[in-house]
Amino acid sequence: MSYLRYQLVYTLFVLCAVLFASCSSPTEEIPRKDMIQPGDKVGETVFRQAVDASEMRPLLPELCDWVELAELSEQLTHECVITYEPTIFLSRGLMESDQEKRNEIWQNLTWELTINGQPVDLEAFGTTEAVGGLWWNILLENPTSDPLELKTVVTIHNDPIEKLGKTTILSVTSKEREDPILLTPSPEAGQHAYHSEKAGLDYLLFVPDHYQANPEQQFPLILYFHGAFSGTDVNVLRQESLPKKLESGSNFPSLVVSPHVVGEYEFWAEEETMAAVHVLLQEIEANLNVDPERIYLTGFSAGGNGTWAMGLDDPDRFAALVPVAGYYGYPFTLPENICDLQDVPVWAFHGGKDENVPLDAEQQIFDALQKCGGDVQFTIYPDDGHDIEDLVYGNPDLYSWLLSKKLE
Repeated sequence: MSYLRYQLVYTLFVLCAVLFASCSSPTEEIPRKDMIQPGDKVGETVFRQAVDASEMRPLLPELCDWVELAELSEQLTHECVITYEPTIFLSRGLMESDQEKRNEIWQNLTWELTINGQPVDLEAFGTTEAVGGLWWNILLENPTSDPLELKTVVTIHNDPIEKLGKTTILSVTSKEREDPILLTPSPEAGQHAYHSEKAGLDYLLFVPDHYQANPEQQFPLILYFHGAFSGTDVNVLRQESLPKKLESGSNFPSLVVSPHVVGEYEFWAEEETMAAVHVLLQEIEANLNVDPERIYLTGFSAGGNGTWAMGLDDPDRFAALVPVAGYYGYPFTLPENICDLQDVPVWAFHGGKDENVPLDAEQQIFDALQKCGGDVQFTIYPDDGHDIEDLVYGNPDLYSWLLSKKLE
């Protein structure tokens, strides 16, 4: 009897041990077959894991909107969907310069993603360190014309008492890329991609609807410089604030040229880049009815740096400058020849809580130019961070002011 009792106890012990081991095994080691994994397909779309930051880098911001989800440690989260044939890049990440602080905040975040209602195993795709942030990342290859509904949910500080979070639903479809063409004296109205062989640049050109109806009229021209990390396809600029506005802005009263250059921080300020932009402007002036006294320069972030740099390089070229979240030099500095712009109207914009380009970086330029007696004004959005471009380029007063300026 005692032997049978011993066998029963031993059998129960073994069963409990097996159950305990199975329950205590790390869940991340077990594939979650009910969730989308790397290599899975939805229709013809393949879901793949980005292998390193270099694969992600060309597709990162400035193409997406920053979303401030909470006032916790002034943290910013980034959600991003980019159509970039034949790949769509999806990331949800956290931008924070202090790595330890970022990782600490990350631990208090929970993330969910569903595609066409099917959950994605984010742990299986992992995270990638890129451009000062930590990102969940997925590469969607060969997207079909059938729309994919992406629903992202992020919860900050998943506390039973206090929960903060945001849900975003996005629809993504494949879009045929418009390859750049050569400029002709009779360009099509609207915004289209062009290529300059002389300048070696691709660019977007916006032409107002009424351009062809007024063959003798000269039109003002706005030159727009995009921010850093802009990918390798000129069409990604259609997601930038000013070009995006022009996608449906046929009544906009000015020609707008948005050249595309790949680089970081000071790429617009390089002599080779500025020379190429000058060649591009000369080509456009030779082909289109441009008013030479009403050419304006504006740019956001790294493009704001380019606005200051190119304006200082040729202060007699532009009728007005509009740097947005701009700076000069990297590390940020004050140009020695700032007074060369004393006769050029300047309207600068900056976010008071900008952590990418601190307010002081542009404030010192404004203060110095003001001391020179310059025609300058500075608009600060005290409660906003770096991404103020929609506020600026969505303001009709900016264009009224800009287009009223002429070279003397």
